[in-house]
Amino acid sequence: MSDATQRDIQELFFDSVRRERSEVLVYLINGIKLRGRIKRYDRFTLVLESEGQEQLIFKHAVSTVGPAGAREGARRPSESQPFNTPRAARDGEPGTGGGAGEGE
Repeated sequence: MSDATQRDIQELFFDSVRRERSEVLVYLINGIKLRGRIKRYDRFTLVLESEGQEQLIFKHAVSTVGPAGAREGARRPSESQPFNTPRAARDGEPGTGGGAGEGE
């Protein structure tokens, strides 16, 4: 996708949650989870309001943004297993290529 398309997707999402005053979860690349409402945003930053305080967050530090209630119990993308690895192999079950004795 082009940069213009990416900005359009961001614009639609951020504008929607800002207008609806929806609470969001913002995961930073260092693992910190922030909860609040997006007050303002621009090309490089967003302002998150939480407990009466405003925080300026640089978008390059953001990993994931999503509605707070929708998937809070789900694992973050960085906690997920690789997409192309069968679950049994990841878990090390015998005979699945994930444990000792592989190829026997």
